[in-house]
Amino acid sequence: MRQQMGVTEQSDNRLRKTIMRTFVGQAGKRAESIILPLELLRQLKPSEFSDVQEYQQWQRRQLKILEAGLLLHPSVPLDRLNASALRLREVIRSSELKPIDTGKNSELLRILCNAVIALAWRSPAGSQAEACHWADGFPLNIHLYLSLIRSIFDRREETAVLEEVDEMMELMKKTWITLGINKAMHNVCLAWMLFEQYVRTGQIEQDLLGATLIVLGDIAGDAKRPDRDAGFVKVLSPALSSMLGWAEKKLLDYHSVFRKYTIGFMEKALTLALTAAKIMNGDQRSWADEDGKGEINNSAASAVERYIKSSVKSAFTKMLENGNGKADSMVVEVEEEPGETLVHMARDTESLVAMEKETYSPVLRKWHPGPTAVAAATVHSCYGIVLKQYLARITGLNKVSVGVLQMAGKLEKTLVQMVVEDLMHSDDGGKAVVREMVPYDVDSIILSLMKNWITGRLRMGRECFNRAKETETWNPKSKSEPYAQSAEDLMQLAKVTVDEFFDIPVASQEELVQELADGLETLFQDYTTFVASCGTRQSYIPNLPPLTRCNQDLRLTSYLWKKAQALFGLNHPKSKKKAVPPESYRPRTSISRSTRRFYIRLNTLDYVLAALHSIDKSLSFFRRSPSRSPRPRLAGPGSVSRRRIAPTRFDLARSSLQSAVLHVSEVAAYRLIFVDCHRSFYGRLYAGGVAAARINPFVGLLKQNLNLIVTILTDRAQPVAVKEVMKAAIEAFLMVLLAGGSERAFGRADSDMIVEDLESLRSVFCASGEGLVAEGMVEREMEVAKGIVALMALPTEKLVEEFTTVALEASRIGIGGAGQKVPMPPTTGKWNRSDPNTILRVICHRDDETANRFLKRTFQMAKRNTIRKAPTPASLLPPPQSPDAGRKKLPEERVRRRLATLKAALEIIKKEELSLKSSSAEQHLCRHSTRYTHGLPCAHELAQYITQCSPIPLCLIHKYWRVLCLNEYTEKFASTPEANEANDIEIELDGLLKRYNNISELQRKEMKSKLRDLINPPITQTLEPKMPGKSKGRPKGSWKKFTDDYKSTKRDPSHFEHVLMLEDKTKNLNIKRAARKVRRTRGGNFLERIKEEMPIYISPHILDVIDVIGDGHCGYRVISASVYIDYNWRQVRRDLYQEIEQQRELYTDIFGMARRGELLTSLDCQIVPAPVEKWMSMPDMGLVIASSYNVQLVHVSCEQSFTFLPLHSAPTESRRIISIGFINGNHYVQLKLSEECPLSPVFPV
Repeated sequence: MRQQMGVTEQSDNRLRKTIMRTFVGQAGKRAESIILPLELLRQLKPSEFSDVQEYQQWQRRQLKILEAGLLLHPSVPLDRLNASALRLREVIRSSELKPIDTGKNSELLRILCNAVIALAWRSPAGSQAEACHWADGFPLNIHLYLSLIRSIFDRREETAVLEEVDEMMELMKKTWITLGINKAMHNVCLAWMLFEQYVRTGQIEQDLLGATLIVLGDIAGDAKRPDRDAGFVKVLSPALSSMLGWAEKKLLDYHSVFRKYTIGFMEKALTLALTAAKIMNGDQRSWADEDGKGEINNSAASAVERYIKSSVKSAFTKMLENGNGKADSMVVEVEEEPGETLVHMARDTESLVAMEKETYSPVLRKWHPGPTAVAAATVHSCYGIVLKQYLARITGLNKVSVGVLQMAGKLEKTLVQMVVEDLMHSDDGGKAVVREMVPYDVDSIILSLMKNWITGRLRMGRECFNRAKETETWNPKSKSEPYAQSAEDLMQLAKVTVDEFFDIPVASQEELVQELADGLETLFQDYTTFVASCGTRQSYIPNLPPLTRCNQDLRLTSYLWKKAQALFGLNHPKSKKKAVPPESYRPRTSISRSTRRFYIRLNTLDYVLAALHSIDKSLSFFRRSPSRSPRPRLAGPGSVSRRRIAPTRFDLARSSLQSAVLHVSEVAAYRLIFVDCHRSFYGRLYAGGVAAARINPFVGLLKQNLNLIVTILTDRAQPVAVKEVMKAAIEAFLMVLLAGGSERAFGRADSDMIVEDLESLRSVFCASGEGLVAEGMVEREMEVAKGIVALMALPTEKLVEEFTTVALEASRIGIGGAGQKVPMPPTTGKWNRSDPNTILRVICHRDDETANRFLKRTFQMAKRNTIRKAPTPASLLPPPQSPDAGRKKLPEERVRRRLATLKAALEIIKKEELSLKSSSAEQHLCRHSTRYTHGLPCAHELAQYITQCSPIPLCLIHKYWRVLCLNEYTEKFASTPEANEANDIEIELDGLLKRYNNISELQRKEMKSKLRDLINPPITQTLEPKMPGKSKGRPKGSWKKFTDDYKSTKRDPSHFEHVLMLEDKTKNLNIKRAARKVRRTRGGNFLERIKEEMPIYISPHILDVIDVIGDGHCGYRVISASVYIDYNWRQVRRDLYQEIEQQRELYTDIFGMARRGELLTSLDCQIVPAPVEKWMSMPDMGLVIASSYNVQLVHVSCEQSFTFLPLHSAPTESRRIISIGFINGNHYVQLKLSEECPLSPVFPV
């Protein structure tokens, strides 16, 4: 014991000597009654030490032991004012300054002995036994006893216990009485010492931990005893708390502490933690805890579950921070490639759960029924959080994101399977745990992301299409790629979309494929409609002339050409040039640029059709595989059959493309024949006689044009284009024969030459393009023409007889007597040998007396030299009006105004024609000013029609020229200048008088004052004096107002604003003004009253007036009624406010910064009624209204009338016209004007 405790031999001798001296003469004294430190101080003298300093240190140490046992940690509670305690403290304090004299006569030693004995022999209250208590106070006794127990370990090998441990323990038991130790406390101290030695020596000797567990078993038994000692409880709690804290620190992260080869250590640590927790919580509450439902849960299982969740979360977090499970990875790399990281993490997570199941679960299962299930559920939750964060960051779907989702779904299935297997033998089979696992819902997420991806790609396609509508010029991309660039952009985008769609490794879903196909099909159909929007063939076919009897008298023609020469400067075709013989006629051998662009459209449609077939094939035959990207199956015995039965997804788009191909081919063919070849074919063929104008020149030109068409078009587009050219040529040939006009007349002898010309035309298409059109198809198309030509070879009598028979049969009258009247057959436009109208036209063009007499007798048909009133074209007639559309117009007035309008249009065209002499006729150099401002052809268009000697198509004239009427009052009084001036002033004075009768008294005074100033300027009229105001001193703020007005760029106020300001100034400023009431026009005939308020040239055209509430918002109510068909004036104010804000720079340049701010302020009003400064102000607000809603706003009033056009939008055919009227100087109404109403002048910006 002395050697293990490190006691020197000299100290041991002094101790033995002191004990022997103490027992001398006291044979019956017990050892536990000896106060050893006090006896040492009394018996040992300084001479027994090597020096005084050593003695002083020894003395001070003995006093410290007495202080600790009697004063600091007494076993019997000590009163703070105890006299002995006070004396002992005084002695100890004085010993720090000077050593205590231990001689026999030392007073200080005597005081010390008395105080120590008095304190040591105190007994607890209520105790009769006497005992010495100098070293049994807690924790002094435990520290002393632990020092004794620590001596059982070998000093040379600290993990080993001495062989004499039993004898040493017997010796230690002798100190129990002195130290206040019992068996239970001894076990706690022994267990702690074993545990401490295990931890201090590096946790290498597992036997020490095992011995600790054995002793803890005894301690658990002692803890269950109801008569536990208070000292036992004191020493037990800190020891077990330290053990439990050490064990839980390792168990809460057991994945990083324990490995497969140290799993036994984990089991002991787990046993230590659970045992310590059991002892600390007490026997009755250690293993069970009652929840709210009354069910009993094992506390050990709860503790183990907590360890599993904590350790698994810690392992998952370290795996996430390390990046893909690599120790040398950085967190920055995880941020750069989150998708790849999650894929690797899913694999590592699955490995983590597998390791948990294989390594740790067998140990944990002793205390928990499903450790693997708990670990799987915890990992599922951790990975779900990371997956949710990843999904919140991604913006689109790609291979990586789909791979992440698929790997997450696979991991989820694996984890759920582990839970079910681990809890297979439980009551519910693991269903409760599975329900608590929040599912990843991978399939629905992928479906949603795929739909968003498809929507985004379709949006890109729509943007590409809209860009093509704005920029496409229909020029070929290159010689090898003769189609529009926009088609390649759109189809390439569609192909890339389909390829990327199938590259995304998602299980094939018919719903997604169909959604993508439907979106692409809609896009293709819209683009096809855009390509095919090139007009119709009817716009190029000349109007059929009226049927007349054949006569070649040209007196009327000469007369008309003279009139045209006088009016428009045109030349008679025979005035300056002579007829050119057919042999010297050289037709133009090229196709116009516009026609070539039509054929580029045709190539574009063919390219789209081919690309559509490729995309359709991809969507129809690609099959998906869950493990790899889809690839077309090109091999296998069943591939051909599958290809045959594969469904197509673009039937509607394909049908639209095929229809568009036919339409564009037809329009291009008719333009080629009737416009480009007009001079050599329709305008020349058989004009002046068959022999003088044969078809041979046109045949050569047609061959050249067909060769050029074949060069321009792709191989697939050539047959349909040539076929349509053939149809157009045949129809033009038949129109020459049947509707050639007054310049053509045929005799029976001309039929042979016409047959030869028809055969020449047929030979062109039979031999053109190496058989692009089958000979059988050519023959079928020629059958109608041959039948009509055969009619021309018949005698006139035979023609008349055949016509009579066919006409009567067609009219269902039947063949009757000789005097039966033959009806006029309708013109169907479908020429046929059996068509009565066709036969009649052959008779009309027959130049003989028999035909002339028949037509005159049967239909009273006029000769070609008789002037008859031609019917007015339907496009020039005004639309039908309602019965209450105003007063009825006389036909003379309408015709006069129409002629004035047409004259104005011809003057504009004439000016544009004259500009050709000083400028280029190239389209890219033309600014299109006439087209955009007047709706008439530009210079480059006129140059084309002049070169081709063709009329201007009616489709190029804006529709407003067909209904526009110039002001009738400008011509009504245009007889003489004097009469014109007199009538003008009378009209103006009448208007002023009507205006004067309908205004307020204050406005009348103002009007009379201004009229007097005009009549006699030197005389000024004194007006009503203003209300008296403050006259002394300068008005407050007047200088600022003057400088602001001087610097302002604000426009001058309009008339009605002057009136409002004048009224405001005359009112008493000290009286609170009530809400302004709008004066309304009411009466028996509201419409007539409004007409009287309007200008004279407008009032006859007002068809109806719609009144609104007069609350200061009337102007905005009228606009809302016209735009939104309701009275939401607040929405109109918001729209106009947003318009001014969005076009800030535009309106600042027009109005100035100050005026723009005033407009915004006036629009910011939501109260009813609105104050005067919040009313609609014209004309500034008119520009904002027209620009905001892209309408043509007509503002009508007696003060000012303007037409407002949008400032930042191109003109369209469907632009609406909104008409509003301003009456009474304070109210707006909605007007409905007739289509013939003259418009007010455009407001100058």
